Amino acid sequence: MNKKIIVLLIVLFLIGVGLGGYWFGLNEKNEEFEDVVADNRNLSEKLNQSLDRVEVLEDLVSEKNTTIEGLSEKINRLNNTVKEQNQAIDNLDSEIKSLEEFLAIKNASLSEAREQIDSYEEILVTKNETINELQEEVSYLESVVDEKNETIISLKENNTKLRDSLVELNGSLEEARAEVRNLSDRVVELEELVSEGYVVDNSSFGVLAVYENTNEGIVLGLETEYEVGDGELNVDIINTTYGEKYIQSSFRTALDVSTYLSNVSLSNRSVDQEIFSPNTTLEVDGPSAGAAICLAQISVFKNKTINQSILITGTINRDGSIGRVGEVRAKVIAAREKGYELVLVPDGQSVSVSGIDVKEVSNIQEAGELLFKKGV
Repeated sequence: MNKKIIVLLIVLFLIGVGLGGYWFGLNEKNEEFEDVVADNRNLSEKLNQSLDRVEVLEDLVSEKNTTIEGLSEKINRLNNTVKEQNQAIDNLDSEIKSLEEFLAIKNASLSEAREQIDSYEEILVTKNETINELQEEVSYLESVVDEKNETIISLKENNTKLRDSLVELNGSLEEARAEVRNLSDRVVELEELVSEGYVVDNSSFGVLAVYENTNEGIVLGLETEYEVGDGELNVDIINTTYGEKYIQSSFRTALDVSTYLSNVSLSNRSVDQEIFSPNTTLEVDGPSAGAAICLAQISVFKNKTINQSILITGTINRDGSIGRVGEVRAKVIAAREKGYELVLVPDGQSVSVSGIDVKEVSNIQEAGELLFKKGV
């Protein structure tokens, strides 16, 4: 601002000088004055332009100063970085020296290793010669092995044949062992049965009946055989007259039930049953032997052993149930007289007779649980 005032004063001064000449009547100087005024005006414009440039330069100087300050800070930071880099370089120099020393040691070790390699190469040459000799020996051994392999193949074939024979023998041996085990089990079972009072021949059974005229009880014999045949049921009545209308029905119904419960077929087998009186010819009537006939058939179908201390009386129905009969007390007394211990009777027909037990059963399965050692 001081520079502008100075310039302005100068301008005013020059204007005053020009005006003074004018006022003093220096007409002859008028033209010169006008030229001076024009020059002053030009000079004023130039001064104003110079002042504007000065302001611009001041702004530029201020910006440059700011830039210089920033650069100074950067220079300081760079100086610090340079110092750090110099320190790092010093550290690297130390490490390089250490590495050079280490490299010198390694070079010495490398020289020793090269000497060892040279030595190993000499050994390798010797080993290669040995390998060549061994390869020749291996070739010879391979030829020997081929011969041995042929022998082994032949032996394997013989071994396979021997194994097949051994398998067949083992199969036969297992079958024989199984048969022996079955026989042993059967012997044990028979020994147990004998010790417990059971009869081994399970085809014999007693049948309870009554005299037709006197209604007295009697125990008849019942023999049952199961053999190769043409599927027939053969019935033989000896020393006894049985009512024809009952006998055929009882045996046939009993056979239907027994084959069903035993899951057997008579396509190539036959059943022979014989009822007889051990002493004299008798006349008996009624279907009360049906349950006993059915159980006797089951005993031969399933190889069950009958407990000879038990008798049963009752009809047989197609569903396996046991039906009611007459003269139960007379039959129980007859069983007691023959030494039996238990009589099985139909449901609802139990009687009390001293010296013998009576038990009700409703079907063949229940009777079998008591009559056979392991049930039906």
